Amino acid sequence: MSGLRPLVSIVDDDESVRESLPDLLREFGFRAEAFSSAEEFLVSSAINQTDCLVL
Repeated sequence: MSGLRPLVSIVDDDESVRESLPDLLREFGFRAEAFSSAEEFLVSSAINQTDCLVL
């Protein structure tokens, strides 16, 4: 086990969601990355590391 905190990837076209939700998740101990589109997420390196995807 790597010991890394779970990664939550967020895909949302609303900028306020992309800015606020990762901050909230980090407060609860998660790693978080936000993407503005599915295409952006699919070409990112996060696709292979994501434990939970929020659409």
